[in-house]
Amino acid sequence: MRPPIRTILSALALWPGLYLAGAVLFVIFIAGTASPQPIWPALFALTTGVGVYLLDRIKISNRRLDPADRAARPVRFAFLAAHAPGVRVLAATSLAAAILIAWRFAPPGRVGWLAAVPLVAATGVVVYAAGPRRARPRPKDILVFKNAYVASGIVGFALITARLWDPAPLLTLPVPLGPWVFAAAMLLPRVFADAVLCDLDDLNADTRFGTSTIPATIGLSHTKRAAITARVLLAAPLALIPIGPTPARFAWAGATVLSSIALLPLSPGRFRDPVDLALGVEAVCVGLLVLVQ
Repeated sequence: MRPPIRTILSALALWPGLYLAGAVLFVIFIAGTASPQPIWPALFALTTGVGVYLLDRIKISNRRLDPADRAARPVRFAFLAAHAPGVRVLAATSLAAAILIAWRFAPPGRVGWLAAVPLVAATGVVVYAAGPRRARPRPKDILVFKNAYVASGIVGFALITARLWDPAPLLTLPVPLGPWVFAAAMLLPRVFADAVLCDLDDLNADTRFGTSTIPATIGLSHTKRAAITARVLLAAPLALIPIGPTPARFAWAGATVLSSIALLPLSPGRFRDPVDLALGVEAVCVGLLVLVQ
């Protein structure tokens, strides 16, 4: 029986793609870049995100499929494994679409740089977990480092993408630099907390297959409370530190609190999709509020 359409969209990494788009828009809005049409860097991030997350889920060959993924998400794993050749084509097509978007819409002189970004992102995914765990742990298996790897990768991707889409001269530092540093400082702990929340869903599979996670170390309830508290606390410096455009900071601070409250009723096993969706939804809401100013 075919899974529901919501499950298929989740399996095909649409929600993580929206998360990457949200991360890029966070930097654009909070740093106040001069990108004239944020839709194009957002679509670039979306297609890159879909491509790299599909690569992570389906790997480059069936023999590299991770049994931990089967244990954690059996319905998703079964759907992807049953359509593995087509999913790999979709992953490659999505990465190619990102390069095409850059070629068609990026500022002059940026196409070559932007074309490399999806390829570097895909390489990072392979390094993170190219296949099942062997005797030597992968970055994915190391306590805290796994979340830091994901957070730094997403924030780095967002900063590079936003900077390359900014029409300011490329070989000079953004001026002023403060808003860029502030945007990174606000986004990094947010993505880290979100990565920790996603680990709540995979506790049993991670424990069985040797992946060390924060939920396995301090427990489900403590992890959930700490991660959501961190999200809420981030709203204070985001709103109160006067760096970057004020409307965007206030709007995103409010959106962060609201999305954090919305996560409170969820139980382990139900976090990943809402967490992945939240940043993209926040970006749309903040974008609409900023654009009508």
